[in-house]
Formats: sequence, C-alpha cells, structure tokens
Amino acid sequence: MTGKYGEYGIDVSSLTLEGDVSLKVSADCAFAFCNTMTFTSPQAMLDAVSWGDNSAMRNPVQTINLPSSNAQKLYEDQGSGLVQVDAFTTSRKVEGYPYPIDRMYPHIRIAPVVSELVDSLPDSFTVSMTDANEESSLAAWALGEIRKIEGITEDNSSVVVSDVHAATAGTFANQDGEAGSFTATVTLQTGGASMTKVIPGTIEPAAYALPVITTEIKAGTVDAGTGLFVESPDATFTCGDEVVFAVSYKADGAPVKNLQGSVSCYAGSKSLTWSEANGCYLTPTESADCFTFAKAARYEVIFNFLATEEYAAQVGSIDIDVVRRTLAPSDFTFAAPSDLAYDGSAKQASFEFAGKLSC
Repeated sequence: MTGKYGEYGIDVSSLTLEGDVSLKVSADCAFAFCNTMTFTSPQAMLDAVSWGDNSAMRNPVQTINLPSSNAQKLYEDQGSGLVQVDAFTTSRKVEGYPYPIDRMYPHIRIAPVVSELVDSLPDSFTVSMTDANEESSLAAWALGEIRKIEGITEDNSSVVVSDVHAATAGTFANQDGEAGSFTATVTLQTGGASMTKVIPGTIEPAAYALPVITTEIKAGTVDAGTGLFVESPDATFTCGDEVVFAVSYKADGAPVKNLQGSVSCYAGSKSLTWSEANGCYLTPTESADCFTFAKAARYEVIFNFLATEEYAAQVGSIDIDVVRRTLAPSDFTFAAPSDLAYDGSAKQASFEFAGKLSC
C-alpha cells in the first residue's frame, strides 16, 4: 500500500499480521507510529519503505512479537541492500548533523529467512526460443537458471510456468520474428517458511538466417539421339555448335523450386525453366533455346535468378571458348580444268569450295 498523501503510510498503535500474509508500505515515512507489531505465523512478512533517506518509522516500534518457532528475522537497508540485524537501528549519523539523531533506516523488513533467497531472484527472465519455447521446457530452463544462485537447490525450489505465448522465428518476410512471453512463479522454502515470487519472462525469437546459396552453371550441347543435355567439361565449342546451359540453384544444400530467371550471352537471352532434376535448366529440346555464336571468341555467359518470397536474387557467370572450326577434306570439292594448253599459254585451273567457312 502507498500513503494517499505520501507523508505517512500508516499511523496505528499496533499492527497484527496473521497467517501467510505479506504487507508492504511505501510513503515519505512508511509508519508515523506503531508501538507494537505482532506476527502470528512464521510466514508473515512486513516491508516498510520510506522514500529518500527518511526514516521507515517516524516513531520507532517499541515491541515486536514473533512466533515461538521458525521466527522471522529483522532486516534493514544500510545503503547496499538489506542486512540481517538483531535489532533495528534507531539512532544513526545523517548528513548535515554533527551527531547521530533518532532515525531508523529507510527500509526495514520483518520476514522469514527465506526472503533472503527471494531477494536474490531476478526481476525478469529472458530466454532464446532455441533453448525453450513451451511450458515444460520453459519451466526446466527457469529452474536451471535460479539454481545457479547460491543457496537455491533442488530441495528448496520449484517453478510453475503459465501464460505462455510462444515466440515465432523470423522468416524472409519478417526477419526479426515475433517475441514470446511467459510467467514463472518461483517458490522457495527455508527454515520452515516458504515464499513465492512471480517473474515475467520474455522469449526471444530466432532471427531469420539468410540461406547459403550455391549455384552452378554448366555448358554443353544437346545429344541428337536422346535430346538430353551433354556437358562440355572444358566449355569449349566450335563455331556453329548449338550450345545450351544447365544451371542449378540450392539454398543451404537443398534444391530450390519455383524459380524464374534467364541465361544471357552476348546479345541473346533465354528464359530458365524448372526441371524434374531439381535444377533450373534452359530447355534444350528446341533449337530456339540454343545459342549459336557469330565468331570465335571467349564469351561470358550470365545467369540471373529473380528474387522470390523466400530467396534473394542470385547472379553468376561462366566463360566459354568458341573456336574456329577445322575444315575437313570433305568440306571441299575440286573440279579439274576442262582445258589445258601445251603451247606455252596455259589456261588458269578452276577450283570450287563446297564447304561453309564459319567464324
């Protein structure tokens, strides 16, 4: 509870806390006056918190009645956290005064010793969805975290997880994903008393990892008998060959489907189509899908995949060498001279080239 006007939280002659009850009072001065405090159960707990460096009680409590067994302990804040004491400080040195004055510390507590362990618990949890993302795994994870704290063991701690909203991993469309949440109710037991603390938790989503893209392009020809692609390992062709290209595209080693793209070489461009062989191929069965080369040269062949909803665009290339065709004897015909003169004025012999010079 908080004082309505902030000056005093409670002004009573006596206070009795019965059973498993916890009372926290916060104000400029938590108590104006409370002569006697009585706790009928070792579970009962009182926190009196005054703002600034004010006294927790304007008039220090005179009598504190505690249970005969498993009695609560007294704690006060001396600037670096609550410290267990045998009796509350009622006179201390305060800045601006040359001598100690009647003043308690701003935070006093009467509580079972288990409260010391509860104070060591975190105010919130944060876990990656890869470590825990549903009720049972979150409970196991939270138990593991609190049992790293000194004094918290398997024998004195338990956790119940509720209100789980699982995190959603990142995707290509939403690369950050969606965070999840949960509530962990931690119960600790020590010295015959137990306390619980409700701790909110955040589940961090696994961010989207861009796939590792691998591509491969092969150059070859079409087998005249089968109509199938035949790779040319050295990527060397002669002028007049009809050249086709096969391109494979994989993401994290798995074949990628439903792609669109093209293969371009000098002034030409051909569309890519998906094949059953888990690759993206320039269809090799039609002559219109083949490239022919106008001259002997080295050509750069570029393949380009368009971006999809899941995969980024990808560009790659391959160099191919086109060489001049070696003419075979069958590429030529020879016509013998029709007339030869032996009178010293020979007629010029006539030859006819029946082959086709390419490149």
